Amino acid sequence: MDFSRIRNYLFLGTLLAVTIAFVWILRPFAIPIFWAGVLAALFYPLYQRLLIFFKHSNLASAFTLIIVTIIILLPLTIVGTLLIRESILLYTSINNNRDAITQSLQSSLSVLERHALTANIQVDQQYLVDKIAESMQLVVNFSFKVVTNLTQNSVIFVGMFILMLYTLFF
Repeated sequence: MDFSRIRNYLFLGTLLAVTIAFVWILRPFAIPIFWAGVLAALFYPLYQRLLIFFKHSNLASAFTLIIVTIIILLPLTIVGTLLIRESILLYTSINNNRDAITQSLQSSLSVLERHALTANIQVDQQYLVDKIAESMQLVVNFSFKVVTNLTQNSVIFVGMFILMLYTLFF
Protein backbone atom coordinates (compact mmCIF):
# COMPACT_ATOMS: atom_id res chain seq x y z
CA MET A 1 0.00 0.00 0.00
CA ASP A 2 1.35 3.41 -1.03
CA PHE A 3 1.13 5.70 2.02
CA SER A 4 2.43 8.74 0.17
CA ARG A 5 -0.53 8.53 -2.21
CA ILE A 6 -2.98 8.26 0.71
CA ARG A 7 -1.24 11.15 2.41
CA ASN A 8 -1.58 13.28 -0.74
CA TYR A 9 -5.30 12.50 -1.05
CA LEU A 10 -5.83 13.21 2.63
CA PHE A 11 -3.96 16.51 2.31
CA LEU A 12 -5.97 17.55 -0.77
CA GLY A 13 -9.25 16.58 0.95
CA THR A 14 -8.32 18.56 4.05
CA LEU A 15 -7.23 21.51 1.90
CA LEU A 16 -10.54 21.42 0.03
CA ALA A 17 -12.53 21.25 3.28
CA VAL A 18 -10.60 24.17 4.79
CA THR A 19 -11.02 26.20 1.60
CA ILE A 20 -14.77 25.59 1.56
CA ALA A 21 -15.03 26.52 5.26
CA PHE A 22 -12.96 29.67 4.65
CA VAL A 23 -15.17 30.75 1.75
CA TRP A 24 -18.28 29.98 3.81
CA ILE A 25 -16.98 32.15 6.68
CA LEU A 26 -16.04 35.05 4.38
CA ARG A 27 -19.27 34.92 2.36
CA PRO A 28 -21.10 37.62 4.42
CA PHE A 29 -18.14 39.96 3.97
CA ALA A 30 -17.94 39.60 0.19
CA ILE A 31 -20.30 42.47 -0.63
CA PRO A 32 -18.60 45.09 1.61
CA ILE A 33 -15.18 44.03 0.32
CA PHE A 34 -16.44 44.28 -3.27
CA TRP A 35 -17.84 47.78 -2.70
CA ALA A 36 -14.64 48.81 -0.95
CA GLY A 37 -12.74 47.79 -4.08
CA VAL A 38 -15.12 49.71 -6.31
CA LEU A 39 -14.88 52.83 -4.15
CA ALA A 40 -11.09 52.48 -3.93
CA ALA A 41 -10.90 52.45 -7.72
CA LEU A 42 -13.26 55.43 -8.03
CA PHE A 43 -11.60 57.59 -5.40
CA TYR A 44 -7.97 56.71 -6.11
CA PRO A 45 -7.36 59.92 -8.12
CA LEU A 46 -8.66 61.96 -5.18
CA TYR A 47 -6.38 59.99 -2.85
CA GLN A 48 -3.37 60.75 -5.08
CA ARG A 49 -4.15 64.49 -5.02
CA LEU A 50 -4.57 64.45 -1.27
CA LEU A 51 -1.33 62.51 -0.92
CA ILE A 52 0.51 65.25 -2.81
CA PHE A 53 -1.12 67.86 -0.56
CA PHE A 54 -0.64 66.09 2.82
CA LYS A 55 2.56 64.10 2.14
CA HIS A 56 1.40 61.31 4.52
CA SER A 57 -0.47 58.30 3.20
CA ASN A 58 -2.50 57.67 6.38
CA LEU A 59 -3.69 61.26 6.51
CA ALA A 60 -4.62 61.21 2.82
CA SER A 61 -6.46 57.91 3.35
CA ALA A 62 -8.35 59.33 6.33
CA PHE A 63 -9.48 62.42 4.41
CA THR A 64 -10.48 60.29 1.43
CA LEU A 65 -12.48 58.08 3.79
CA ILE A 66 -14.21 61.11 5.30
CA ILE A 67 -15.14 62.40 1.84
CA VAL A 68 -16.47 58.98 0.77
CA THR A 69 -18.52 58.74 3.96
CA ILE A 70 -20.04 62.17 3.41
CA ILE A 71 -20.80 61.44 -0.25
CA ILE A 72 -22.53 58.15 0.57
CA LEU A 73 -24.19 58.74 3.94
CA LEU A 74 -25.53 62.26 3.47
CA PRO A 75 -27.97 61.45 0.62
CA LEU A 76 -28.97 58.13 2.22
CA THR A 77 -29.70 59.83 5.51
CA ILE A 78 -31.76 62.57 3.89
CA VAL A 79 -33.80 60.17 1.74
CA GLY A 80 -34.30 57.72 4.62
CA THR A 81 -35.47 60.47 6.96
CA LEU A 82 -37.90 61.82 4.39
CA LEU A 83 -39.25 58.35 3.63
CA ILE A 84 -39.84 57.54 7.29
CA ARG A 85 -41.42 60.94 7.98
CA GLU A 86 -43.80 60.71 5.02
CA SER A 87 -44.78 57.13 5.87
CA ILE A 88 -45.58 58.09 9.46
CA LEU A 89 -47.61 61.09 8.27
CA LEU A 90 -49.53 58.90 5.82
CA TYR A 91 -50.23 56.32 8.52
CA THR A 92 -51.47 58.87 11.04
CA SER A 93 -53.51 60.88 8.53
CA ILE A 94 -55.38 57.83 7.27
CA ASN A 95 -55.96 56.54 10.79
CA ASN A 96 -57.16 59.96 12.02
CA ASN A 97 -59.35 60.70 8.98
CA ARG A 98 -60.89 57.27 8.48
CA ASP A 99 -64.41 58.46 9.32
CA ALA A 100 -64.11 61.53 7.08
CA ILE A 101 -62.86 59.39 4.20
CA THR A 102 -65.75 56.95 4.71
CA GLN A 103 -68.31 59.78 4.74
CA SER A 104 -66.75 61.29 1.62
CA LEU A 105 -67.01 57.95 -0.17
CA GLN A 106 -70.60 57.47 0.89
CA SER A 107 -71.58 60.96 -0.27
CA SER A 108 -69.85 60.38 -3.61
CA LEU A 109 -71.72 57.11 -4.06
CA SER A 110 -75.05 58.69 -3.18
CA VAL A 111 -74.42 61.41 -5.78
CA LEU A 112 -73.69 58.69 -8.33
CA GLU A 113 -76.96 56.92 -7.46
CA ARG A 114 -78.96 60.07 -8.09
CA HIS A 115 -77.28 60.75 -11.43
CA ALA A 116 -79.36 59.87 -14.50
CA LEU A 117 -76.73 57.66 -16.15
CA THR A 118 -75.94 55.57 -13.07
CA ALA A 119 -79.40 55.40 -11.50
CA ASN A 120 -80.08 51.95 -12.96
CA ILE A 121 -76.91 50.41 -11.53
CA GLN A 122 -77.50 48.75 -8.19
CA VAL A 123 -74.48 49.33 -5.96
CA ASP A 124 -74.17 48.15 -2.38
CA GLN A 125 -72.72 51.29 -0.85
CA GLN A 126 -71.74 49.83 2.48
CA TYR A 127 -69.92 46.89 0.89
CA LEU A 128 -68.02 49.19 -1.48
CA VAL A 129 -67.08 51.64 1.29
CA ASP A 130 -65.94 48.76 3.53
CA LYS A 131 -63.77 47.29 0.77
CA ILE A 132 -62.17 50.65 -0.05
CA ALA A 133 -61.48 51.29 3.65
CA GLU A 134 -60.03 47.80 3.98
CA SER A 135 -57.81 48.39 0.94
CA MET A 136 -56.57 51.68 2.36
CA GLN A 137 -55.76 49.99 5.65
CA LEU A 138 -53.84 47.25 3.83
CA VAL A 139 -51.81 49.86 1.94
CA VAL A 140 -51.03 51.75 5.14
CA ASN A 141 -50.06 48.56 6.99
CA PHE A 142 -47.85 47.49 4.10
CA SER A 143 -46.07 50.84 4.01
CA PHE A 144 -45.61 50.73 7.78
CA LYS A 145 -44.08 47.23 7.55
CA VAL A 146 -41.74 48.39 4.78
CA VAL A 147 -40.54 51.30 6.90
CA THR A 148 -40.10 49.00 9.89
CA ASN A 149 -38.03 46.57 7.84
CA LEU A 150 -36.02 49.46 6.42
CA THR A 151 -35.10 50.71 9.86
CA GLN A 152 -34.23 47.22 11.07
CA ASN A 153 -32.05 46.61 8.02
CA SER A 154 -30.31 49.93 8.53
CA VAL A 155 -28.42 48.42 11.49
CA ILE A 156 -27.05 45.70 9.22
CA PHE A 157 -26.22 48.34 6.61
CA VAL A 158 -24.27 50.41 9.13
CA GLY A 159 -22.26 47.37 10.19
CA MET A 160 -21.43 46.43 6.61
CA PHE A 161 -20.67 50.07 5.79
CA ILE A 162 -18.18 50.27 8.67
CA LEU A 163 -16.56 47.04 7.45
CA MET A 164 -16.38 48.49 3.94
CA LEU A 165 -14.78 51.69 5.24
CA TYR A 166 -12.24 49.69 7.23
CA THR A 167 -11.36 47.68 4.13
CA LEU A 168 -11.25 50.86 2.05
CA PHE A 169 -8.81 52.51 4.44
CA PHE A 170 -6.24 49.78 3.92
